[in-house]
Amino acid sequence: MRRSALRRPESLTDKYRILGKIGEGTYGMVFKAEAYSSGLLPRPSGSASASGASAAEDEEPMTFAIKLVKSHKEGKNDVVLSSATIREIKLLRELHHDNVVHLHDVHVDPREKTLALVFEYGDHDLHDIIVQSKQKPLGEYTRKSLMYQILKGVDYMHDAWVMHRDMKPQNILVVGHGRKRGQVKLADLGLARIYKEPIKALSDVERVVVTLWYRAPELLLGAKHYTKSVDLWAVGCIFVELINTRELFCGKEVEGSNAPFQKDQLDKIFKVLGMPTPQTWEGLENLPEYNHVVQMGRERKYPTQSELKNAVKVGPGRAGAALLDLLSRLLEYDPETRITAKEALEHEYFKEIVRTSVKLKQ
Repeated sequence: MRRSALRRPESLTDKYRILGKIGEGTYGMVFKAEAYSSGLLPRPSGSASASGASAAEDEEPMTFAIKLVKSHKEGKNDVVLSSATIREIKLLRELHHDNVVHLHDVHVDPREKTLALVFEYGDHDLHDIIVQSKQKPLGEYTRKSLMYQILKGVDYMHDAWVMHRDMKPQNILVVGHGRKRGQVKLADLGLARIYKEPIKALSDVERVVVTLWYRAPELLLGAKHYTKSVDLWAVGCIFVELINTRELFCGKEVEGSNAPFQKDQLDKIFKVLGMPTPQTWEGLENLPEYNHVVQMGRERKYPTQSELKNAVKVGPGRAGAALLDLLSRLLEYDPETRITAKEALEHEYFKEIVRTSVKLKQ
């Protein structure tokens, strides 16, 4: 092959124009970017893939979120990625749904030895929306649309035998512009797992999943086998947060411990939902941390029945009753009787679902 026919590998900035940094964490950095490949932006001079393509006048440049993944090097040439990153890439290449974030591109820069994951861009996460709604409350139909779309995404993942395992407002994106405005996207699948029945036991190095405030009680009590219902408990917590504009169960985590039991978090749950018993939760007494439940019951008096209706700002009448029933079934102690995403989508509360744009500040 002639030397003139060889092209140097494209760098990330050959393909995308970086607009600015939008986030940073233990995983790496996230940037907002536009694609040159759409033909809607002039490419940098000398780019390996420069094209004279033109775009329709009414089209807008495609916007993406680029996660520049942290890695560590072993030797001169090998770059090692975390298992969470590898898992997220594998899963997102197989998942295709309107309510699950789309992985547009995986870019490897052989010169810099870096990896970038290119996702469709979500202008806001659900946490942003909840904060905004403290000043300007969401309309009932907008809130219902958000809830419905979250369940649609969870239902799709569960049908594909995937548990998200880290459902929380920060991991739920909402598109704020264009034709997809108001569309919900489940994101951040770093803790997601393909599962089978029966669920394999948790390993000792993976005893804690799901962010504390959204962690199901069976996980807090050391269950070594758990099901997709852990996602539905988290969804119930998220729905209450959408309604109340504040978290429902804000326990203080014991730092530096890999043990599943978190007393303060369970205390917050028991105060609202009452103290569970082997009669109301079959198999409770068999959970590894059950002795802590007994001890907590001796230390203080908890309600014997759920007081969720006093903790959630639901409206009056049939609609309010339907919403409270849905929340109660999502926040059911027994994972075997907790409502599934598919069942929740058929719940009376969603009988009249109106597709609506989510109005957000730009």
